[in-house]
Amino acid sequence: MKISASFRLLLAAAGIACATGCGSNSNGNPDAAIPSGPDSAVPVPGLDGSAVPVPSLDGSASAEAAQPQEAGTATPSYCTNKPALPNVTNVSGTWAIRALATQVVNAPSVGLLHPKTLFYMLVNLTQSGTDIVADGRYCDRAEIDQPGSLVTVVVPDKWAHTEKPVRRPGQLVVGADGVSVLSFPLLVELAGAVPDATTDQLPTSVSDPHVIDEDNDGHPGITVNLTGMLLGSLYSVQRQTTAIIAIPVAPDRFEGVLDFASKQNVLDSYPTSLTALYGQAVAYSDPSECSSTFAMVKVADATNVAPLDASTLDASDGSPPSCAWLRDNEAVLFPQ
Repeated sequence: MKISASFRLLLAAAGIACATGCGSNSNGNPDAAIPSGPDSAVPVPGLDGSAVPVPSLDGSASAEAAQPQEAGTATPSYCTNKPALPNVTNVSGTWAIRALATQVVNAPSVGLLHPKTLFYMLVNLTQSGTDIVADGRYCDRAEIDQPGSLVTVVVPDKWAHTEKPVRRPGQLVVGADGVSVLSFPLLVELAGAVPDATTDQLPTSVSDPHVIDEDNDGHPGITVNLTGMLLGSLYSVQRQTTAIIAIPVAPDRFEGVLDFASKQNVLDSYPTSLTALYGQAVAYSDPSECSSTFAMVKVADATNVAPLDASTLDASDGSPPSCAWLRDNEAVLFPQ
């Protein structure tokens, strides 16, 4: 699969944890239901007016969380043009997730870019009161094409389809307006490296013992390939932080906002000159409202092992939802 972007946007290839992703069956366009700006968004207040932890632009946990709006200021939006659905109080079951993360990259000789990265996950949600736990895995990663790019980043299936586990706690709480709000606080994830108990610094060398071959291709970290004006491969490690807040727009669908930040280091490359070229770019999360979004669709009940709505989804064998099944049905689950 080819992914159009500046070669310096390894983030887009490395993903949410590629969180944000590289999918062989994705057409790479955001949901039509998720606008790119606030004009058509449904405004809703914060989670009971309480702070929502979000990542800072440099990838570290922010000391400043989202605060209730003062009188006369704009109300935060969940970035959906659909009305909130009341009385959704139970989310137990299996859900497919699509997260869209947008960055701004200032790359010498290329200019200012706005790469958009998609992540697809399959998770089981268990619920006890208002507490939620999501257990699952990343299934697919894809970057939306950047027209006019001089370099194409090709994400091998070995990384695009690496089924990286994910587990995160959350809450489903009735907001001040009577609408249930789903929130997943800040989560830090690494790709291509295991955590260091004594420091939060990413490895900078192939010889660092924390570096792993996560995509199992014989190279350190995670691998992406380059074609176009530049030819070669990059081997990197990444740390990403995400936080999510969303509302139900249907009994089986939530839409909302993804807060996203990422940092990565290129450990090695072929040819080696690509490592230095990558280091010249400056990347940060796009601060525009609704530039990064979240959608979640229920695909199986807690007591139903077969996917829901088998008449429209490719689940002819009646098997439980899997990553392969999700990749085959991305366009149906998240239509344009």
